[in-house]
Amino acid sequence: LTGQILVLNDRFAAIAGRTREEMLTSDWMRITHPDDLEADLDHMARLNAGEIPGFQMNKRFLKPDGSVVWISMTIAPVTLKPGESPRHLAMIDDITARIRLETELRLAKEAAETATQAKSEFLAHMSHEIRTPMNAVLGLAQLLGRERLSDNQAAMVERIQTAGQSLLGIINDILDFSKIEAGQLRLEARPFDLGTLTLKLAGLLGPAAQAKGLVLRIGPPPAALGPLLGDALRLEQVLIN
Repeated sequence: LTGQILVLNDRFAAIAGRTREEMLTSDWMRITHPDDLEADLDHMARLNAGEIPGFQMNKRFLKPDGSVVWISMTIAPVTLKPGESPRHLAMIDDITARIRLETELRLAKEAAETATQAKSEFLAHMSHEIRTPMNAVLGLAQLLGRERLSDNQAAMVERIQTAGQSLLGIINDILDFSKIEAGQLRLEARPFDLGTLTLKLAGLLGPAAQAKGLVLRIGPPPAALGPLLGDALRLEQVLIN
């Protein structure tokens, strides 16, 4: 196989952007894109060495105006009569539109992944930035609650703590969302007490229910249930939601 073109149809000439006469006085390596020439020569060397009977590859042709056309080329041996020189059949298909679409989809996917990564990093960063002063607010409210306060003042401090805990839960949810997108969210498998968890839920959700004129009651779990194994934080988030 030398790449010399002996016979071709009008479609092949049109894909290459040349006349039939120009193609018959040339070989396909002369119109191959320089970046694809090495792979082309390697396939031909292996074929001529008898390592492969034929090959298929996607490559580029350069047209006379400098434009590029992507092709799918399949080379297969032709059955010969005794004494004939080896010949091969080249089947050419213009895949420029497909390659262009695949490139556009790949670039769009990369852009979307970059945007998602940037959003996740922003959410994680902002969650940490907000959580730090929020913990300070809750700490100060806890210290204030230890002082001598009137009933009204104590009630307001308790509301500050409850609202702060709720806000901290929202912040944690945002951070969890970024972890989910990054595939980094992991569920714990640790013993926890369901009664303690439900008491915490009542403390968090009770004031919000009361503000709406509702009464929230969460009954104790069965005594025979005992400690459970799982992720108490995630269960708490599910029940709150």
